[in-house]
Amino acid sequence: MLERRSKGSLLAAEIVLLIGTILAMAYLVVPSHWTSVWGDREFTGWVAPIANRMSDGLVLYSDTGHSPMPPLSYVVLNLLSGGKAIWFTESLAIGVAQGLLVLTMYFGLSYCLPRPIPFLAAFMSIPVYYALPKTVFFDAFPQLFVAITAVAASWAHAVLSRNRNSAEDPKAHRGTRYARIAFLAALAAPCAIVILSKQSTGAGLLIGVLIAIAIVPDYDNSAQRTSSLILFLVLTALAVAICSILLSPWINVSGMFHDVFLTGSEPKGGLRTMLRHSVGYLIEIAQRFGMIIFFGAAILAAMGWSRRNAEIRLEPDASNPFDVGGIPVFYAIAFTGPAYLLLLTRLPVFARPHPLIEMTAIGPSATDFLGHAILWSGLFVCLFVSLRRSGPDATQASRERYDGNRLAAMFIVLFPAAFCHSFSIHVFRWTYDNNPLISVAIAGALLALMRVSGTLARSGRALVIASVVLASCACWGVFLAQLEACRACTVRWHDIPYLKHARLRPNAKSLHELVLAVQALAPDTENDQVLVLPNDPHLEEWINRPRPKLSCAVVFPDHYWDQYVESDFAKLMRNPPKVIVLGPTQGWRRFCETWNQNWGCTRLVDLVVKILLPSRYEGKARAKITQFGRKDTMDIYVRKDGAPGGNR
Repeated sequence: MLERRSKGSLLAAEIVLLIGTILAMAYLVVPSHWTSVWGDREFTGWVAPIANRMSDGLVLYSDTGHSPMPPLSYVVLNLLSGGKAIWFTESLAIGVAQGLLVLTMYFGLSYCLPRPIPFLAAFMSIPVYYALPKTVFFDAFPQLFVAITAVAASWAHAVLSRNRNSAEDPKAHRGTRYARIAFLAALAAPCAIVILSKQSTGAGLLIGVLIAIAIVPDYDNSAQRTSSLILFLVLTALAVAICSILLSPWINVSGMFHDVFLTGSEPKGGLRTMLRHSVGYLIEIAQRFGMIIFFGAAILAAMGWSRRNAEIRLEPDASNPFDVGGIPVFYAIAFTGPAYLLLLTRLPVFARPHPLIEMTAIGPSATDFLGHAILWSGLFVCLFVSLRRSGPDATQASRERYDGNRLAAMFIVLFPAAFCHSFSIHVFRWTYDNNPLISVAIAGALLALMRVSGTLARSGRALVIASVVLASCACWGVFLAQLEACRACTVRWHDIPYLKHARLRPNAKSLHELVLAVQALAPDTENDQVLVLPNDPHLEEWINRPRPKLSCAVVFPDHYWDQYVESDFAKLMRNPPKVIVLGPTQGWRRFCETWNQNWGCTRLVDLVVKILLPSRYEGKARAKITQFGRKDTMDIYVRKDGAPGGNR
């Protein structure tokens, strides 16, 4: 009884520490608006504007509402805000999703690994998640349900294995069969949510669950396994269909399947580009493995894993400093990371560049070797666990509480989802987009250290403690760039209602002036249309003027199809907007051609610049901005008085 009460108190203390840390991070990050125009450090707030338009009559995937993005994130934010979302609404929703993701992974890892590994992994992953400078709800929202699916898969394996091992009569076998169906339904529901939130992530998650069902040993025969695979696919398709029907008041269902699932890859270069990127991901994984092969080999050798030792012993060991009897020091060690981060803010010599790791807008920098060595090492440890799993000679205590198959089930589900998440990007950014795989990788690295500590003498375990300190500092060091960005957000723009509760950077003043200038040039809030090219839905909400009704919800390189260029340009020629804002003038073409050359958005902007602007517009103002760290400008053009086809 006392032991159970002690474990309950420890669990409560861990949860309180995690929630307190999450709230502190959210308090700092959520109101901080560090990005002005798209690419000024990153993208932000692209879901709330579309969610608001849905309350104004926009039907996604119909004329004026075509989009390659699934609808669920937009509809959820529309419902949460009552159709009156502001930037802070989306930022808060992202912060909540990130916090729930951390807690979900903590509970999932607690079912796989002994203390204090789950707490340490969750605590050390918090700064990595909140360091993401990209704040768009359709990235954070599906990742939460990816985590829920992975944890459900791990729990399903544990319950089904226990029921199968204990079932000796036909009634018990029937109960196991019904439990299997219930778990497959529980896996299908979040999979459907992810598919309808970001299709690439959903496809990877679907593949991961199918692989887990196919290889994790929860079935008595191949026929049972095959029937489970088919049933899962049927249940997932049924869940997608039910969700689509529920979403039909906001979307054109047939248009969604065409825009999102049949042609959604075209604006991002098509299937050929995505396949090329996937090959690049595999090459990058091989290169990363080669870079840390010596480090990984040393870990595996110390862990004593060999062909003669197929068992992965995860049960607690009283002599192991990671286990409950002697772990208070590790809870204290976890906070060396935040202390190190605060130290960096007080020592300018370390601020630029960060000595351990720094996450930039386009990916990891050249100074991140140590931090990524930890994450990638943990990733390969989890891969090793997934391949070996618990051997046939593992003790029953180990199987009941710390079965390696449970960790393997989580990894097998999460890795394909992370692999497919950013197919439009040429680098494998699994450490960047709030992938739950981050928590599992950190746990894998800590698991390796635990195994190392079990093979060392007491004096050698000091090295393990030092390694945990170093890992904590490296993970919390990821947050330095984000912390500096938050500290730079000190002003509020009260004259822009959409930015209520937001703190902005003083050096974004020129964009503030651009918004005021555009509003002055288009004073009629009902009839004066303003076109921003390429579209930035977030900036359009600042301007708060009607936009031309073009074919797509967003005219942007990875959101806009080439087939609509001629018809949309004809609309602009017949009814030119009052004001056109073009920019970033130097960077837009470079970014557009990331996926397609002279295609879609690029062609439309070129037609506007070469034909529409010279004949019907005059330049009025130019605002200085930054985009991806480069100086750039935004140009304002106003329609000439008396120009034919005006919208007033």
